Amino acid sequence: MDQVFISYSHKDLSYVEKLAQAIEAEGFATWTDNHIRGGENWLKTLKKRINLCACVVVVMSPDAEDSTWVSEELAQAHKKGKTIVPLLIAGEGPIFSLNSLHCFDIREEKMPEVDFYDKLRENQRQNEQEMLRKTAALNALIDRNKTAYLCTRCHFPVEYNSLTVAAMTCLFGLP
Repeated sequence: MDQVFISYSHKDLSYVEKLAQAIEAEGFATWTDNHIRGGENWLKTLKKRINLCACVVVVMSPDAEDSTWVSEELAQAHKKGKTIVPLLIAGEGPIFSLNSLHCFDIREEKMPEVDFYDKLRENQRQNEQEMLRKTAALNALIDRNKTAYLCTRCHFPVEYNSLTVAAMTCLFGLP
């Protein structure tokens, strides 16, 4: 199962630990930066985990809004087109860069309601469908004895056309 990346301020750690347990109790795997081991490159590890995650849950509070790391994680999630699920635990409203997203208002340190977990399940289904499309496209190339690569823009399989000098053709018509 894909992991849910939790972005937060360390000042909100006690809530985040309870949240991670609640998400895991619903059958999802979670990842927080407390999994980074000594000697690991912090930034590379965060980027890798965001790139591989199913979605990013942002625990929003005034401390999170002031956090450089939360900003960096959000920027990476936006860059990679990840689904962002904001949870408002404290403060006046969403972090500025997330104003356009519906946030789950759980101030007073409540745990999220069922609609939050439904959003995670919906995202998981979408990720599974996308993986099936990628697998089908890759299998089609293999069946035609073509050499396949992953497109750096859309991350879908593409074929190398040896008749055209270094031509890469995205199977989904993306530029």
